[in-house]
Amino acid sequence: GDFNCRHGALHAIGDICVGLKHRLDQIPAELINKLNSVLSVLESRGSFRGSGGDEMRGAVCYYIEKISSAGVRLTCDTTRAWQEFLNVCLVNPEQFVGVQAMSVEALRNFSSQYYRESNPDMWGGLVEHYTSQLRHEFTATRVGSALALSALPGCVLSTDTASLLNLLTPCTKVQNKSETSLAECRVSAVKAITNVQLVCECNSETRARIYDVLLECMEDYSTDSRGISGVT
Repeated sequence: GDFNCRHGALHAIGDICVGLKHRLDQIPAELINKLNSVLSVLESRGSFRGSGGDEMRGAVCYYIEKISSAGVRLTCDTTRAWQEFLNVCLVNPEQFVGVQAMSVEALRNFSSQYYRESNPDMWGGLVEHYTSQLRHEFTATRVGSALALSALPGCVLSTDTASLLNLLTPCTKVQNKSETSLAECRVSAVKAITNVQLVCECNSETRARIYDVLLECMEDYSTDSRGISGVT
């Protein structure tokens, strides 16, 4: 009923906006405002509660990804609200629905579209927020925070590349015996370090340091009940 309609509508609206990305200037301001208010409307209706909450979160992540790809104008309040929403979804432990994976792709498009060097007030503190959770007690939080760093653009990550690498590098290693099975955390950290190299202006010393970390990770052949699950 209402759930299926809302879920399908979010996907449809997102796809339509991508199709109209070169004609967004022809969309009335009233409609742009409605696109901005979708998340707040869903929250006010309690759409994220109950058994279908994660499916709806996934649909909103898809909506954010597509709206960002289209380059729809967002208000400052909407930008902040969407970032807070994605932060919650990034640490979602539900693997069946895949909210975490969808939020990473949404963050990638969202941050590259709306975060610029000229507006640091919009993304200030993001890197600190994610790095502070890299050693969190919950695996989903560690993984989501590292994956978030793997999705952010250079203007956000370049504020202090050396410090960022200092925090990420230990996350690619088994610090104690209890972490041997947490290969997913190490894989996520490797993805974050790879992104640093791709989107930041790194000098030769920093690049050499990154290569050393990645080469060392190739020796990780951790195993679990599913077999080899290391970061190689």
